[in-house]
This record gives sequence, structure tokens and C-alpha cells, in this order.
Amino acid sequence: YFGETYAEFYIGANGYIAFGEDDLGGGRRDPFSVPNSELKVPKNCILGPFQDWDPSYNNASYIFYKNIETSHDKKKLIVSWCDIPFRDCLDSIGSFQIVLNEDSSIENHLIKKPACYTDWHKNKATQGIQNSLGTIGFAVEGRNNESWIAESESIKYIPLNNLTYEIDSVKFSPEILAKEILWFEERNIYEIGSGKSLSVSPQENTVYTAVASLCGSQVFEEKFSIKVIPTP
Repeated sequence: YFGETYAEFYIGANGYIAFGEDDLGGGRRDPFSVPNSELKVPKNCILGPFQDWDPSYNNASYIFYKNIETSHDKKKLIVSWCDIPFRDCLDSIGSFQIVLNEDSSIENHLIKKPACYTDWHKNKATQGIQNSLGTIGFAVEGRNNESWIAESESIKYIPLNNLTYEIDSVKFSPEILAKEILWFEERNIYEIGSGKSLSVSPQENTVYTAVASLCGSQVFEEKFSIKVIPTP
């Protein structure tokens, strides 16, 4: 990240990750633009987007992370804020992801970034990155401590060198991190199980369907056809 290699990361509740504990900015809540070298501003960070989110509301779980390996033996880290409310607008729910790829590129998927107009923040938020000193930063156009909303959008930060990133709009393709997975069998309208796997013993050919509920009210469905071969 900006030419440096890190072995750990920190998650900020207000929609960002940083690569050092001292880079978190002391739990800052009010919006800021990048680059920004002020003392209590997060540094060495990816803002996706930074706004005053409330992960403590209702004692629910909103923030998740996972390391995965792709089909090309490449690794990626996914950090997801899932159906999280704004602190001052608890009915406004947002979902988004920051994805770190092994090739040092960064994906930022906005499933939904709603509005929250308060006298203090006025819906201002930042979608961008900045270095460890806060002297170099890049933000998505129109989203650098400005008022905006977004839905079903993806952007990618591509490092051109140790000091410069290019920001590209890419096809909306968030990583699938399921909140809940339900299983159905084609002759049974009721769920027959839940969870990431299912043990079955069918006596004839059938089809099982896994229905995954995702952040932002998305639903992903996949079918599995089972062929039963009788033993002599």
C-alpha cells in the first residue's frame, strides 16, 4: 500500500481500514477530505466510505472480514460493513465492501450508501485513500467530503507506482458473504436445512437449492443436481 508491505490491518467503525493502530485517527466521527495531515484524521487508510456509522446499535453484528483464495490461487481480503445504520439516522441502512487483492489493487463495492442529512454532517462522506502522512490522497470524483448517495457501484484503485493510484469504475461485483443460507429440495417447499453445508441421503434423482441472503437485501441462489445410481 503506497509502496509499503503490512502484516496486519485495523478496522475503523466509521467505514474504513488502516494499516496501523496509530493510523485510526482516535475514532474520528466527523467527515474530512483527503489528502489531510491533521493530527486526528485517519492516515494510511482506505475510506469506503467514511461517514458516521453506528456498529453499536441494537447490539447487532455489522462488520465482517474474511480471507479467501480465488480460482487462480490468488488471495484477497474482504472487509464488509453489512446493513449498518447511521448514528443519527438509524433507519438509513448501508452496505459496502473494501477488498484488498494480492496484486495490490483495491476494490470498493457500494451495495448501498443512503443519505443521512443532519445539521452536523449534512450527508458528507469520503470515498478515497491516503498515505501514512496524509500528504497524498485520492478520492472518487464528487465524493471527497461532499454530499452524495450511491447504490450498486464498484470502483477500483490501481497502483501506478508507490505514490500514485488510478481510480476506475468497474462492473458491480461485490464478494458473496452470506448472512444466512437456507436449503430447499425440489419436492419440498419448506426449508430442509441451513448453514454452509447440508448432509443428505436422497433415494432418487433430485435437485437441491441453496438460497443465500446477502447484505443490502440481495439474494443469491444456486442449484445442485444429484443423480442417484442404484447399487446392484
